Amino acid sequence: TVVLGAAMASGGVPPITITNDAPAGGFPLGATTVTWTAVDADMTSAIATPSVTSTDPTAPSITAPADVSAPQDAGGGDTMVNLGTPTFSDLVDPAPVVSNNAPAAGFPVGDTTVVWTATDASGNAASDTQVVTINAGFSITAPAPITMEATGPTTNVTIGTATVTGGVAPVTISDDAPAGF
Repeated sequence: TVVLGAAMASGGVPPITITNDAPAGGFPLGATTVTWTAVDADMTSAIATPSVTSTDPTAPSITAPADVSAPQDAGGGDTMVNLGTPTFSDLVDPAPVVSNNAPAAGFPVGDTTVVWTATDASGNAASDTQVVTINAGFSITAPAPITMEATGPTTNVTIGTATVTGGVAPVTISDDAPAGF
């Protein structure tokens, strides 16, 4: 909404009526020509046509979805994840364009920062970030099988240590071996 003020007319035969065709519901973005018309008692008229330009200098607001953490796909390589949906709004544009720079082929192991951007029809933009963490897959190899001669009702056995390949340090290894077999 724009307050246009009052136009003035000089000369002519009083009374002089002044009207304009400004949009009643407010001005759209861009330039709008307003026609002011003055008519005197003799029906002589004069016209003035200034323009009103409405701009949108305000960027949209955007909040990225919550950070995501996921295990690496079983086959290794990059991992696809559901990023979620950002929240966004704009004072003028009801549907700003929202984009992100997430890799189309999936995410590598480690942290990747995804930048979400909302751009309105006037070219104003705002961004927010989301971190996607892919935890490395890993494999565990148990010690070799053991065959021993019993030394009594239970036999103490040193079973060896399992090994882990991959993963994100530290990796905890545990077993359910009894104190004696």
